[in-house]
Amino acid sequence: MCIRDSFLWGYSDEDLCFVDPYDKSTSTTNAWVDVTNPELPNGATGAIYERVNRYTDNGLLGLRPNGSTHEPANPSLTPESHDFAPIGIDSAKRAEQKIDRTEEDLYLWGHLGSDFVPFINPYDVTPSTIGAWTTVDVSAYVPQGATGVLLTIEGKPGTSGEYKVDVRKTGSTDDHVSQFTYGTYLYNNVRFVMVGLDENRRFDVYLGSDIYAVYLWGYFKAAVAHEITLTDAVGLLDSYSRSWSSVKPLADSLGLYDSVSPLRLSLIHI
Repeated sequence: MCIRDSFLWGYSDEDLCFVDPYDKSTSTTNAWVDVTNPELPNGATGAIYERVNRYTDNGLLGLRPNGSTHEPANPSLTPESHDFAPIGIDSAKRAEQKIDRTEEDLYLWGHLGSDFVPFINPYDVTPSTIGAWTTVDVSAYVPQGATGVLLTIEGKPGTSGEYKVDVRKTGSTDDHVSQFTYGTYLYNNVRFVMVGLDENRRFDVYLGSDIYAVYLWGYFKAAVAHEITLTDAVGLLDSYSRSWSSVKPLADSLGLYDSVSPLRLSLIHI
């Protein structure tokens, strides 16, 4: 795998990531089970997980806050792939996971602190407009001063095709839908997305088909900054090489590296 596009969406001065992750995989299949996270500090409101599918076919790995009743349509990962998923946790630092085979793994990489307020069950904020950028107002769900939101974009079962999907902060002119076409990568799937809000608590979404739903899982407060336009990090990875690359040069150029942790990178099309 190689990184096709990478963008810096924003940063936080409060969240904490581990140098090495903790294995939270389960051997229980086809049932929701608790994910306990004693490694997280008291006061943590969310956990940052890596979902890994080691199987040679699509694999199911659902993730939700403990106590949630939300059932994703089909939270699958494509063959031999992975992604990163922040999600809310309860006061006992627990989430829930569901797998359909033991080749699906879950790793804990860090936590979200008091700058993040999660919802146990999400709000459906799917717009009715298809094939165009649409502004979504979430002021009914998040308070004044919220700087961003955590979303999932979920494909509906029994659908197929290749469609374009993207999100951006309202007021941004970034338009990457010509690049980000999702086929089996997203439909019948779930992707976790963080995006900034404008002062009226709005973000923009582009859905190329009505097979997708957008769910609101929580919001971020002032300790997290979300950029109006994306900062392209691909320059750090000029050759798209199959190797680890540091984001420190980009962070240094923005004056962030010594003042915030962690830097949040949105890795698109891995």
